[in-house]
Amino acid sequence: MDLQTLSEVVGNIGLPGAILIWLLWRFDKFLTFLCSKLSTYNDEFKDIFFALNGIVQELRELKDNFKS
Repeated sequence: MDLQTLSEVVGNIGLPGAILIWLLWRFDKFLTFLCSKLSTYNDEFKDIFFALNGIVQELRELKDNFKS
């Protein structure tokens, strides 16, 4: 966006409105970034959960073998 267009936008909606729109735009970019990171972490936590679930299953089988 060039300076002419920016000054027209600020002139039409006012400086507080322009600042509010800019803040909302930045917040949206931040939330998009955060959601992509959380998606990555969610995949990693899923893998960790499945690994721990496998370990617990093995420990239960070992416990059952010692009881018999």
